Amino acid sequence: MHCKQRIRTARSLLLLTVVIMSGGLFAFKQVSAQDAVGKVEVTSINSDSFPSMGVAFEVHDPLGGFVTDLKAENVQIHEDGETRPVSSLELLKPGAQFTIAFNLSPELSNRFAGTTRMENILARLGVWAGSQGASTSDLVSLATNTGLQLIRSDSPQEWKTALNDLAAIDLLGEQSNLNALTRAVDLATDASTDGAMKQAVLYVTPLPNASTLKALPNLAERAASQGVSIFVWLVGSTSSASSSPELYTAVENLATSTGGSLFLYSGQEALPDPDGYLNPLRYSYRAFYDSEIQASGSYDISVEIQRGDLEWVSQSRPVFMNVLAPNPIFLSPPSMIERSWREASETGEATLQPEIVDIQIVVEFSDGHQRPLRASRLFVDAELAVENTSEPFDVFQWDIRSIDTTSRHVLSVEVEDTLGLTRRSIDMPVDITVEPANGESLKTILSGQNLLIFGGILAAGAVLVLALGLLGRKAQRQGAASRRAYQDPLTQPVPQHRDSRKGSAAQQGSNRPTWPRYAISSLSSAPAWLLRVPDTGGMAGTTSGSRISPASNPASAIPLSRRETRLGSDEKAVNYKLSSATVSSLHARITQTAGGGFLIQDAGSVAGTWVNYAPVPAKGVLLQHGDLVQIGKVAFRFELANPPEERQPHVSDRQENP
Repeated sequence: MHCKQRIRTARSLLLLTVVIMSGGLFAFKQVSAQDAVGKVEVTSINSDSFPSMGVAFEVHDPLGGFVTDLKAENVQIHEDGETRPVSSLELLKPGAQFTIAFNLSPELSNRFAGTTRMENILARLGVWAGSQGASTSDLVSLATNTGLQLIRSDSPQEWKTALNDLAAIDLLGEQSNLNALTRAVDLATDASTDGAMKQAVLYVTPLPNASTLKALPNLAERAASQGVSIFVWLVGSTSSASSSPELYTAVENLATSTGGSLFLYSGQEALPDPDGYLNPLRYSYRAFYDSEIQASGSYDISVEIQRGDLEWVSQSRPVFMNVLAPNPIFLSPPSMIERSWREASETGEATLQPEIVDIQIVVEFSDGHQRPLRASRLFVDAELAVENTSEPFDVFQWDIRSIDTTSRHVLSVEVEDTLGLTRRSIDMPVDITVEPANGESLKTILSGQNLLIFGGILAAGAVLVLALGLLGRKAQRQGAASRRAYQDPLTQPVPQHRDSRKGSAAQQGSNRPTWPRYAISSLSSAPAWLLRVPDTGGMAGTTSGSRISPASNPASAIPLSRRETRLGSDEKAVNYKLSSATVSSLHARITQTAGGGFLIQDAGSVAGTWVNYAPVPAKGVLLQHGDLVQIGKVAFRFELANPPEERQPHVSDRQENP
C-alpha cells in the first residue's frame, strides 16, 4: 500500500510539471465544467434586485485549489446565449462548517515510536486549531461514539479544549461503530444550516466492522446529495488495502463518492493539514450584471472565465423569471375641477383659476421586481399632454389654461421602465366647469375695433325698436274695441278646454290642469312628461337664461317615452340637454320601472336633484303625478298621461232607527 501511495504522489507531481511546462498553471482551455483539469460551477442565482442579477459561482484550479485572484474583466455572464458584462465582482469568504468525527476504538491506542496514534492525531489537530487565530469564519463541531461534544463553534480555543478532553478517554473500553459518522452527517445535512457555508466531515476511524458495510453507501448518498464532502483518516497498517480489500474499498468509496479523499495513517506518516480540505470550501464569488429579460419564462445562466489563455465555461443553470410591465394607477383623481374668476392681488386683473392641476399616480410592480422608470406620460383625450423623463415620475402638472368652457375630458397615464416595458392605465373622466365671464368683459367689447361693431349693432337695434313701436300703436287702436268687448261681463266668452285624447277635464272627473292643444299633441305618445315650471323664485325659480334641447320640444316639455331618460348639460352624454350653469354634464336619470312607474336618480351632480324641495337620495325617488322636480335650479312638474283618479267623497242614505 505504501508503494501505491508513492505512485499516486508521483503522478500528481508529473501532472503539475506538464501543466507548468505548457505555459503556466492556468494555461489551458476548458469548455466543460466537468473536465478534470479545472472547474467553474454556478452555485446560486439571485433575482431579488431584478433587473440586477446576482450569480454565485466557484472556480477551482486543476489541483482542486480555489482561484482567488479573479477580476471583473475576467468574468462574463451568458444569459440564454447572450453575453452580458459583469458590473461588479466580489470574493466572499463565508467559511466552512467542519465536523470532526472520531470512531473511538482500541485500534487508535496502538503505539508507534512510543506514541499512540490517537495522541498523534489529537496533536496534529491541536496545532491546526492554534493556527486559526483568536476567531475565524469557520464553524467546527466534534462528534464521538457517544454523541456531539461540540456544535458549530467559531472559537479555535474551544476546539482545542474539546480535542484535549478526548485524550482522557480509555480507548480500550470503546467499541467501533458508525454513531460518530451518522451524527456528523445528520448535523451537516440539517436544514437549519447556513446555505452560504459549505459542509465537510473529517472521519477518523479504523477499518469498519463487516456488519456496518451496508450502512456506508446510504450515509455517503445522503452526504453527497447535500454537497457534504467526507475526508477519511483511516487508521490501520500499510497493508490494509491488500489484507482487507472489502473493508478498505468500502471506506474509500465513502470518501470519493462525496468529493472527499482517503488518507491511510499507520502512525509514521505526516498527517495532512485540514486547511487543505477547507480552503476550497471557504470561498465563493458573487457577480452582478444587468439583465435584459423582458418576459416571463425560464432562462439558462452560465459563467465564462477568461484570463490570458485560460477559458472556462460552467454548465448552464436554469432560472425562472416572472416579468410584467409596471402598472400605473391614479391616486385620488379629481372627478370635477371648477375654474372661477379671481383677481390677482398685485395687478387686480381677473383670471380663471386654477391654471395648473397636479395629477398623482402610484406605480405597482405586480411581478414583485421593483425597478427604475425611464418615463411617465399623461394623455388628455388620447393626446400626449405631459411627459416626465426624470424624477418625479409620479406627479404630472396638467396645464388647463386653454380650457375656458365647461367640458369633459378623459385622462390616462403610461409608464415605461428601464427594460422598455410600457403599460397604460384605465381612462378617467374629468368634468371641468368654467364660470361665465363677469362684467369686465364689457370693457373688452367696447375697446378697439370692437367699438365700431358694437355701435353698428346698437344702431340696428334702435331702428328695430322704432319700427316695432309704430306697429304697436296701430295694433293698440285696432284692439281697443275688442278689449272693451272682452272686459264686458255680458259679452265675455266662456273658453272650453278639451283634451284631444280623452275629452274635457270636467268630463273625466279630474282637476288636473289642461294644457294648450299644441303642447299636448306633441306628447300624445308619451306615458309621462316633465313640464317646465315658470320662474317662481326660490329654489325652483332661478331659471332665466336656461334652455332645453332639442328645441322641437313643445312648450319646454320633455316626454318620458324611453326606458331611461338622461338629463344634463353635455349633449353627448344625455338625451335632453339643459343649458344652465347649475346643471352638471350628466345630472340625473329617470328610469321606467317594471311596474310602470318612473324612478328619478341623481347622477353625482354638484347642485343636486330635488323632488318637492327634498334632495333625491342615492337609491332614487319614485315620482308621483304632480311632483315638483328640480334639476339644479331648472324646475319641472311631473305629469302622467293617465293620472290616477282622485278619490271622491261617497254619500249614502242613512236611515236612523226610530
